[in-house]
Amino acid sequence: MTQHLLGAVVFETVDLAGESVMTGDWQIQAQHRRTLSNGESVEFTGHSYVRHYYARDESGVWKLRGVQPHDIVIKHGHPGLVVGDFPE
Repeated sequence: MTQHLLGAVVFETVDLAGESVMTGDWQIQAQHRRTLSNGESVEFTGHSYVRHYYARDESGVWKLRGVQPHDIVIKHGHPGLVVGDFPE
C-alpha cells in the first residue's frame, strides 16, 4: 500500500524554453507499507519536496505537464523493507 500526501506549496511563473509555465513546489510525504506472509507489517516513509510543472492546454485550461522529485529530506524505515522480492 502506498499513500502520498501533499502539503504546503509555493507557486511561481517561470520561462521554460520560451513558454510561460507555472511551477508548484510541494511538501510531500510518501508512506509505503507491506504486510508480509507471516502477518508482520513493515513500512518506509519519506518526506521531501516535489516540483510540479503546469501549462495551459489549447483551450487555456491549466494542466499538469510534468513532475520533478527532489532528494528525500527525512525518512523513517528503509525502502528495502517494503520494496523487493519476499519468499512466500
